[in-house]
Amino acid sequence: PYLSSASLAPSVAARIEGREIELSRIETAFAELQQKYDFVIVEGVGGIAVPIRDDFLVVQLIQQLQLPILIVATAGLGTLNHTLLTVAFAQQFNIQIAGIVLNGLRSESAGLAEATNPVEIEKLTGIPVIGVVPYQKQLDTPYPDVTFLAEFTNQHVAWRKLGIP
Repeated sequence: PYLSSASLAPSVAARIEGREIELSRIETAFAELQQKYDFVIVEGVGGIAVPIRDDFLVVQLIQQLQLPILIVATAGLGTLNHTLLTVAFAQQFNIQIAGIVLNGLRSESAGLAEATNPVEIEKLTGIPVIGVVPYQKQLDTPYPDVTFLAEFTNQHVAWRKLGIP
């Protein structure tokens, strides 16, 4: 229900644009989508600790809407720290974590970190890594071909582990 011209946290974008974000508007839009469709995917805005408003974080919206989450993390070096912090923060709010997908694996620069990250993340969190998605130049655009995106991710993500055929 909100669109900003700047790639910023919603609270910052709203402040710059002189708008106020009404949580009820988000809740209403979500409820309408739930009525219309059997399955609704809600994409986050940067991460679960990002402020939607100065007094309200993405994780609180997830909690309020009672959504499980799928963590999408970078495939490379540093992802252990970032992923573990995201998992810990979600767990503080009793958010159900359905799985983890590692994204943007670049085969030409992949090393030992990229090879070991999926197993280490599962071992350290107890949460399944349901896919490792390689970088695909064709998808590196604001408006990728949705059919190609679906086919490509289906090759690399085990959606059935989430109960999605």
